[in-house]
Amino acid sequence: MYLFAFLSFPLSALCFYLFFKGSGRFFSYIRSNFLVLLFGFVCAALYCTVLEFFLFLSPYCGLSFFHFVFKDWIRIFAVPVLFFFLYFLWCKDSTGQKIQCCTGFLTAFQTVYVPFYVLHTENPESFFSLFFMPLLIFIETISVSYCLKLIFLTARKSKILPAAVFFAMILLSFVPPVLMGMSCFGVSEILIFVISAGYAAFSAFFAFRQKIKISSL
Repeated sequence: MYLFAFLSFPLSALCFYLFFKGSGRFFSYIRSNFLVLLFGFVCAALYCTVLEFFLFLSPYCGLSFFHFVFKDWIRIFAVPVLFFFLYFLWCKDSTGQKIQCCTGFLTAFQTVYVPFYVLHTENPESFFSLFFMPLLIFIETISVSYCLKLIFLTARKSKILPAAVFFAMILLSFVPPVLMGMSCFGVSEILIFVISAGYAAFSAFFAFRQKIKISSL
């Protein structure tokens, strides 16, 4: 069971890159962004090490659904994005090059972090945690990366569009933690799976639209 949790995110990322770039452009992308991907892997490994050996994460024992969701939102969304901004500030490449590295950095980071996250959830052996959550985080990661790219690329041209995209990004980023909270708090699995399917379909459509907008800029 754990094998799927470990492999689903990297395999999903591989399929995504091969689908949008093709095999030739994929290997070229890996070579040209090797340091970015490596930096994402290393950041995630360091983050997991700190959580495991210094912070000693314990399962959530409270009764507040909103507290649980916010805690998971920070772990799934806020921390990876924060690491990307640290990379953005540290890297000496042009702004355009750093923006284009967003998807690669976040997928590399989550490839390492998602298995750690699944193993440390409140219910690590549940069907939802093992099979659905890694895929939901992958969908969220792709959507968020395209949102960040569009925000950076349009920040100087418009104020309304970046604000709208930022708001949409925050809403999309909260869905996986909410679904995990619903699973841990005993909500009907059928309802969770229906919402998950709807979220996956909407996020795929949303990310595809953002990709078209980015390509046209």
